[in-house]
Amino acid sequence: VSPRICNTRPAIEEPKTTSFVEIDENLLDGSLKRIFTGWMLAESPGLNAVEHPVYDVWLTGCRDPKRKPEPQSAPPAEPADTEIPKDTD
Repeated sequence: VSPRICNTRPAIEEPKTTSFVEIDENLLDGSLKRIFTGWMLAESPGLNAVEHPVYDVWLTGCRDPKRKPEPQSAPPAEPADTEIPKDTD
């Protein structure tokens, strides 16, 4: 799956994500067979669907591989082990 371009609107606008995709299948003899070339719409997955007996490909969103993921907050510190006094009764 080779996405060539992917566009998405900002969160404050009506959702719309589109991508121009080329999909190749690796055959047993090592060659490639192009099974899909075209635009995919995340909001209308059936409009330009990949028709293949094994693979089902849907566009869900865009991701920039050059963009670093946002730092996650550190997990909360676990409480220190406190020794429970033995019952002397």
